Amino acid sequence: MDGGDFPLTDTYTAARTSQIPSPPLFGATQIVESEFEYVWKAELVGLDAEDVQYAVNAPRITVFADFAAKDVENDGMTSRHERVQRSVRKTLKMPGNADPSRVTSVRSGDVFTLVIPKLSDANLA
Repeated sequence: MDGGDFPLTDTYTAARTSQIPSPPLFGATQIVESEFEYVWKAELVGLDAEDVQYAVNAPRITVFADFAAKDVENDGMTSRHERVQRSVRKTLKMPGNADPSRVTSVRSGDVFTLVIPKLSDANLA
């Protein structure tokens, strides 16, 4: 599969400051097609897989996470508090033979996986 049937569109929204860690990202992604399903894996940078959610709105799947960080500095005379919230989203367009009603996810450490079953031949007709 060359990715043309499963295009990815990234949208990152963030208010960035110099002291707060870089925004969390979906790192390396991989799409594997087998006879019965598509498997999409994303390595997470700055996120735990448990914080990632997804929503199916056929023919698209949106994978998203919210991230909050707090930075406090106190040198005895002054105190500085910084807080930032970010959202990270990735939208996947499913191929025509994907079954949106049976999409599942697997979360493990810093890897988030979507399993997108294919429609059976009887359901394609």
